[in-house]
Amino acid sequence: MKKILNLVIVILIITSCQKQKVKLELNLIKNETYLQKFNSDMMITETVNGQPMDIKMTIGGTMSYKVINILDSIYNMDVTYKVLFLKMNLQGRDIEYSSEKKDTNDIFSNILGLLKDKSINMNISKAGRIKDLKGIDSLFSGIFEMFPNLPEDKKQQIKEQMKQSFGEKSFKGNLQMTTSIFPETTVSIGDKWKINSVLESTMKANLETTYELKDIKDSCYIITGTSTLNTNKNGKDFEMSDMKIKYDFNGTIVSELKIDKKTGWIIEGKVNQEMSGNAKVVDSEKTPGGMNIPMKMKNVMTFTR
Repeated sequence: MKKILNLVIVILIITSCQKQKVKLELNLIKNETYLQKFNSDMMITETVNGQPMDIKMTIGGTMSYKVINILDSIYNMDVTYKVLFLKMNLQGRDIEYSSEKKDTNDIFSNILGLLKDKSINMNISKAGRIKDLKGIDSLFSGIFEMFPNLPEDKKQQIKEQMKQSFGEKSFKGNLQMTTSIFPETTVSIGDKWKINSVLESTMKANLETTYELKDIKDSCYIITGTSTLNTNKNGKDFEMSDMKIKYDFNGTIVSELKIDKKTGWIIEGKVNQEMSGNAKVVDSEKTPGGMNIPMKMKNVMTFTR
């Protein structure tokens, strides 16, 4: 009888722990600096004029977030890129650029180096929602003055590539993967909640994510997420190199995140993204009759601190 009673007590304790309610949010400290390392491995398969083409791309680096001020539930932060790199494989040809590369002949790597330590000012709520950003456009201002002999069309092409990879839309997209995840109410293990957001880079997509508090460890929370993604067919065309492109894509995103119990900051995360659809090049003088390009994309993003 005593053994049975002890077993019941143990079960009650375990059940009580499992139903423990917690508030998931950012709890950052003024004047503290928080790091985030990111790495995005992307595989793009597209068919152009009946010919398949594979593009492998890796974008990554380290970002620094310093809390300048805290007002009510808003953190004002000074954000800087500390390390940046970009690797590509185009039809068997490897290309690599890095902010740490010291080669005066490598213009793209030099530009990445010039982006380092330039400040972006960000306001973000305790719930992880980005309220506003200031200073991203100034990241790229004045950079090309360092390369007076670079042709104007080449400058524009590089600038477009930089904004796609490290500009405001890419910045928001990467960060919201690890911060715009918290529910409005307290939750316990097994509880789920939904968050709707917009993901922007070369295309604008609506994202509906169901998150779940999967487990509570001694030092972290384990959160998983499953997302459905679709682009707005009637959305604004994306412009690149004097071409207008309309995207029609859908896909899924599966994520697993380890969140620091004390701060709410990401400890470790992995995000698997798969999309497929069509990129339609709009009819123009440069592309008479337009062009339809079937595409598939797989992207594995990892985050650490």
